[in-house]
Amino acid sequence: MYTRSVCSRIRAHTPETDSQPLICPSLDDLQAQLQQKFRRLEASRAINRAFMELWRYSLFDSDPELPPFIIAYSDNAVFSSIVLECLFVIIHEPQKRPILVMPESTLHEYYGGTPDVYVFSILDGDCDPVARPACQEGIAQHFRNYGQGPKPATIMMVAGEPISTQGLDERVILLSTVSVVDHERHVYFSVASNSFAERLDHSPTALLSPSPAYMEQEAVDSRRFCAYLYARCDRPQREYMFDVLNAMEPVDALGICAGSSRLPDASYGASRYSDWYNDDAVTTFQRYKFVIAFENSGVPGYVTEKLVNPFLAGSIPIYLGNSTTVSELFNPNSFIDCGRFERLRDCADYVVKVHRSPELYDQMQREPPIRDVEAFNEAFSWHPSVPSRDLADKVAKLMQIT
Repeated sequence: MYTRSVCSRIRAHTPETDSQPLICPSLDDLQAQLQQKFRRLEASRAINRAFMELWRYSLFDSDPELPPFIIAYSDNAVFSSIVLECLFVIIHEPQKRPILVMPESTLHEYYGGTPDVYVFSILDGDCDPVARPACQEGIAQHFRNYGQGPKPATIMMVAGEPISTQGLDERVILLSTVSVVDHERHVYFSVASNSFAERLDHSPTALLSPSPAYMEQEAVDSRRFCAYLYARCDRPQREYMFDVLNAMEPVDALGICAGSSRLPDASYGASRYSDWYNDDAVTTFQRYKFVIAFENSGVPGYVTEKLVNPFLAGSIPIYLGNSTTVSELFNPNSFIDCGRFERLRDCADYVVKVHRSPELYDQMQREPPIRDVEAFNEAFSWHPSVPSRDLADKVAKLMQIT
């Protein structure tokens, strides 16, 4: 990435010799080779473009003569690293400034000093809720570490869970999965969107088309009825839904939880924490017509991978969350929203009705998960497959980057 910069330093500090001119061409050759490898990989479409975006930018667009823009993140913020890469490429591409995104430990080991942006997670320390004294002290320490001096870092917190952020230092930029929060420097960013930074196999544009399973009746008939994959068993509504549906048609409990049919079994939970859990879940759900997709919370804005994974698998989600929020982005005709029914038992009855009616099931399968392209572009604007700068512009405005 820094070929020209390295070569200029070699010329400045190395005596003229016959071998000196060979060093820089070799670096140029290396960059050319990497560019060729990138183009081949890009053409294969084998990997989600989000994982290649910073590589593309570094190889083809950034100016190595400019100082790099450095983003460091805490261990618990690693899930946002790909989003950060794509987001800051969008922000800095007009200026062609090189971008480095790295763990905090790498910053200390190889670079030292203060990054331009430091990102921590609401999962760091004792931050449930943020108002706890231990959390407040942890945030204050971030400012002592990185928010002082002639070039203080921008401090950013990512909140992937619907945990109260009341009392958060107003200097912090909050990237939150809850859409309504009492914090002025706040940008809404859903878990459903962020989940595409944790997938090798899928792009968000898949949500604009009807089910990939767009199946013949024979293929539909080969699928099992319903999947239930959960690691947290302290949500009585979804445990109840499992019991009600399981009494009508057999529901496969694939995770730790299984309603009242058995005690929670932790031996089922290991895969939940794998690096590619979402891809694994999609593969698993491809064997099922329906998937129970109940959120951990119904707060406004909280829509997660629980809804997205069944869609990508060609299954119909049986959903419960915030009905207003979910319908602002997702097509209500493409899934069953239990929040629209008076009782969960009524929702279960409707699920079985759709299950037993090829016509109703096919009608729902033919609906794209998302129809509103404008809302889609806003929600997934960080992803390189989406032609929008919405999220990047909001973050840049808060950082006063023009």
